[in-house]
Amino acid sequence: MPTSTQPGPAKGGPAAGQTRRHRGRTCRPRTRTLPWRPDHKAAPRGQGQKPLALIVTAGQRGDSPQFRPVLERIRVPRIGSGRPRTKPNRIRADRAYGSRANRAYLRRRGILCTIPEKVDQIRVRGGRTIHPHGLTFGDELRVSSRAFQLGSRSVMTLHRLAPADLELDDVPLDPVEVYERRHPDCLYAENFNRWIARTSAGSNKSLAQVCPADFAYADLPRLPNKYSPRALVGRARTADSFHPAGPPGFVEADPPFTVEYTLDVVRDLNGAGLMYFASYFSIFDTALLRLWRSLGRTDEQFLRRKVTDQEIGYFGNADPGAVFTIAVRRWHSTKHPGTEIADMAMHEADTGRLIAVTGVEIETGP
Repeated sequence: MPTSTQPGPAKGGPAAGQTRRHRGRTCRPRTRTLPWRPDHKAAPRGQGQKPLALIVTAGQRGDSPQFRPVLERIRVPRIGSGRPRTKPNRIRADRAYGSRANRAYLRRRGILCTIPEKVDQIRVRGGRTIHPHGLTFGDELRVSSRAFQLGSRSVMTLHRLAPADLELDDVPLDPVEVYERRHPDCLYAENFNRWIARTSAGSNKSLAQVCPADFAYADLPRLPNKYSPRALVGRARTADSFHPAGPPGFVEADPPFTVEYTLDVVRDLNGAGLMYFASYFSIFDTALLRLWRSLGRTDEQFLRRKVTDQEIGYFGNADPGAVFTIAVRRWHSTKHPGTEIADMAMHEADTGRLIAVTGVEIETGP
């Protein structure tokens, strides 16, 4: 698996333990290696394995751009005659290397890979009493939140919003309640995200995972793996949909509907110039509203809708002035009239880059 380690002394460069200045930042040199193993698969270093290839870069350089150069330096001599072997059977790498460009490169070369998906996710599940569009001024709520570790650089935060007068045990929020035993009168939300930073000044198109040096997570409880959203949202990223084959018990109601949306610098971007998390919700809501209007539904009906379940996988950010195309598919329940599911995928119009995917279950009401 490509690793980042501090090299020993190098000719003409700083010795181990020293630092150097680069673009105004202090950093240590880093190496990217692919270790050797008899079956030609990547594996962690430190087990008597010889590196297949090595590149030394400045300490703050991103990992992902070095993926192809490292692989293309592989030269494994064959026993006997013949050209050196340049293609491993499979590589394993952490999610820092899981970009679409890297995965497409591996497919072109016929190299199998095991790379976890990069996933950021928000999910909201409404109850009978409290749901995203059912709150108004003067409502009193009891809010419980709890953060969990989900990997060394990621945090999952669970929330429960309950009516203030609802009788509940005064104990920390239990994941079992959130995922398996939800109270019918409560709203539950989960937010899984990571720290990010720009890799190019002034652009949001290529963001890298960056964890603060002083980030400590060991004191957080660990979320059981069975509740991790990585697999579900990773499949949604690959298929551009949470329901590529359609949700069970639902039938498709309309042909696919496409909406174009221009990023609003006043409403959609925060002080750092990045899209707000809430912007993903509002942009998808805008696309859904346009679909409802095309069906002859009123804005008042849209405001009265009850969202019972919505999940968003957000995979990219965008620069001011970006234009998105949002593909909307809609299904209605075969057993419960008035219950619909909308599945939407947001792409950058000029590049086709996937920005986010959502699936939302709605009770349309009268």
